[in-house]
Amino acid sequence: MLNFIQSKCQDKHTSDQGGRLGQSIGVGVFLFLLMLQSVPLLAQSILKGRITDADGEALPFASIHVKGTSTGASANEKGDYQLELPPGRHEVVYQYVGFAGKNLEVNLGNQPLIQNVTLESAAYEIQDVVVLSGEEDPSYPIIREAIRRREGHRDAIRSYQCKAYIKGGIKAEFDTTNIFTKQIKEAVGTDAEGYLYLSESESEISIQRPDQRKEVMIASRVSGNSRGFSFNRFGILDFQESLVPFGRPMVNPIADNAFTYYRYILQRSFMDEDGREVHQIKVIPKRSDDPVFAGMIYILGDTYQFHSLDLFTKGSNTKIELLDSLFIQQTFVPLGVHRPILQQSLRFNFGIMGISFNGQFTSITSEYQINPDFPEGYFNRDIMVVEAGSNEKDDTYWDDKRPIPLTIEEQVDYQVKDSLAVIYESKPYMDSLDRIANRFKMSDFIRGYTWRNSYDQRQFSVRPSLPGFNAIQGITLGATLAYSQSWREIPGRNLTLSGSYLYGTADLVHRFNVGGKWQGNAVDKRYITWQIGDELFDLNAENPFPAWYDAILLLGYRNSVKRYYGARYAEIKSGSELGKGWRTDIILRYEDRTTLSNRSSFSLNDNNQ
Repeated sequence: MLNFIQSKCQDKHTSDQGGRLGQSIGVGVFLFLLMLQSVPLLAQSILKGRITDADGEALPFASIHVKGTSTGASANEKGDYQLELPPGRHEVVYQYVGFAGKNLEVNLGNQPLIQNVTLESAAYEIQDVVVLSGEEDPSYPIIREAIRRREGHRDAIRSYQCKAYIKGGIKAEFDTTNIFTKQIKEAVGTDAEGYLYLSESESEISIQRPDQRKEVMIASRVSGNSRGFSFNRFGILDFQESLVPFGRPMVNPIADNAFTYYRYILQRSFMDEDGREVHQIKVIPKRSDDPVFAGMIYILGDTYQFHSLDLFTKGSNTKIELLDSLFIQQTFVPLGVHRPILQQSLRFNFGIMGISFNGQFTSITSEYQINPDFPEGYFNRDIMVVEAGSNEKDDTYWDDKRPIPLTIEEQVDYQVKDSLAVIYESKPYMDSLDRIANRFKMSDFIRGYTWRNSYDQRQFSVRPSLPGFNAIQGITLGATLAYSQSWREIPGRNLTLSGSYLYGTADLVHRFNVGGKWQGNAVDKRYITWQIGDELFDLNAENPFPAWYDAILLLGYRNSVKRYYGARYAEIKSGSELGKGWRTDIILRYEDRTTLSNRSSFSLNDNNQ
């Protein structure tokens, strides 16, 4: 906006036809644009504060939403929250799994309103529940009814569209008592611990059962990478299906066959913020290594829908080897008769070689449209679309859109890494590194030489080929050339050109090969390759034995397991991703083949003649 005003002012000064009328128009335009800039400031107000329990302890990732809507937010891991709303009166609902919710009416003006909230542990409503020997726990009739109604609740939402904000972070911790791990940490440096990955994204999600989906990433931010794209994806674990998709399909605690896998204990029943009875039921796996969850589920007593859930599972349950444990929290929001997910929090940890990793991915959904009519052809092979410029949003955009406040640690990570990224990605810095790396060294005669321009993402290399040996060519000598170019503004776009030369000391033939590859982007990975050359090929198209193995047999035992033919050829290959795990590749190839005779009988072992 300011750039636009600036350019208008510059045009005004450089024009010879300004005059008083031009000045008046310029002032009018400036005031109009200034008014437009002021509108968003007046249209929204901020409700913020901290959510704690009765002892003052923070309730991490507690959920907040405006009653009767899907407009909401989440507290961060310190219990701090922030929600932008239009000025006026709103009934705001505060929830945390296992705690009684609280409804508060707030009156927002043009200034931020600080509203700290204390949630109480849900009060018991069941009096003197006694389970006699031989009788089942009171939770079982509730679970049976939840199972019976599950598919009806699932099918009631046949499709939906919503906005999703996702924040994800992965940290590393080193076991310094382990010598090997300590050496790794020292080699990596002081940045080894802390956030390895911190990112935010905003997407528009469209789902149509049973298997149609489309995600359009509107905004993406990665700490320390101004041009990077978040690998955050909208991955809500669907507990309306019998099997919850998660690598190994996991059995839902209210699946049709759930009683085969789980035991249940009714912990308590309480009234939620709307005066509805909620049953807290403990879920206990019958066998430790089945594909199951453990923890708590909260079921409404009138509709038998999920109110919320707090579950965990282990790596042995999921069959993901490196995973230690996974914790899942989901909170649902009432929208009429429907209860779509408002918030999902996934916490996980895993370890390898004395290094432990823990991560947190939290999704906040809003602006739900239940059962919309999608236009014909809306769902196609593009299941993930990244909008142009989505990774160019500034801090102001994220400050306005972010429904989970950043913690101090996250703020520091962004500030430090983004500041360093500005330096690391600058042309003077990259050029200074290239000047050192591009110096020719004596060792380059042996291993080859590479010249690079990191800022413009260009690279050229020349390398001698390792000497080889076969019965047709004898000793082979040669070299390869390669050139590559990438485009910073279009991730995934790159061009490579290559050429090779090979000479045989026995057949005295010079053979050449040239080719290249073009890839358009990182989304569908559409590409085209071409190659022209004169080479030796193994008659066995599977090429089961490497050339070095055949050379050892020839030099040591005068025996060969490879049979070659020569070919002058030309090949064009093209392909792209089709989505949902499908891709297509087309190959056109021409060959002019010739038979070849052995030209070398050299061997290191004269006893095997």
